[in-house]
Amino acid sequence: MIKYFNKFIIVFVLSFSNITCAENKILDCNFSNVNESLQCVLEENKKLLNKLDNLNNSKKSDYKDWKGKIRNTCESKIRYSMGEGAALAKEQCLRDEYILRIKDISKTYSKKNNLKKNDDGFLITSLPYNSDNHSKCILKSDKNSCRKINLINVSELSKVYNFLNSSFGSSVVLPESNNGLLIVISPFSEENGENFINLAIVNNLGVVKNITLNASNNIMINKNYEVIFYKGKNKSKIILK
Repeated sequence: MIKYFNKFIIVFVLSFSNITCAENKILDCNFSNVNESLQCVLEENKKLLNKLDNLNNSKKSDYKDWKGKIRNTCESKIRYSMGEGAALAKEQCLRDEYILRIKDISKTYSKKNNLKKNDDGFLITSLPYNSDNHSKCILKSDKNSCRKINLINVSELSKVYNFLNSSFGSSVVLPESNNGLLIVISPFSEENGENFINLAIVNNLGVVKNITLNASNNIMINKNYEVIFYKGKNKSKIILK
């Protein structure tokens, strides 16, 4: 993970007239009191089952086989000599199985839908990028646009990337460039209603450069990391480097 230095931020604002989306942490349920530990694990298992429901686990072709497998696996761990600990051992086993199942389903979904994450664990948006898809996905005015954009809440991004402004809208992370650049694209609006996008570019040294463009017209970034936009009727280009 790159270390980011706010004191090295370089801001380039290019404004032109008429140019303008990890598993939840599992609680430590190892208490000295067996019943307290059991209640904690039961609560965690409820959350994990809800997550599995959201992943349509019961509709998977291997669901019945999976249910039978975890039942046999976890019941085999029960020893009646364990007393109160028997129920805890079973629920801990189920918790482990639920977590594995979530990982397997998520991995399959990501592979099927060509979803990839960067080194910091955020879903990347493949190139080419265009700002129209970004804005339409946020507004949910075009479902097809969201197939090309992986929106990430800026509050989640800012936990790792502390150079992002909390007022930014849902952002996207591009694939790392060949020269090691991290690029985060964030939309925002001014009080006068004008819409902008901010490109936060971080090099291997952790130096952050921000480029802000008016987003009243579509802005594109191609696979060569060239930012293409229009100034009036004239096409302009910035190469990200």
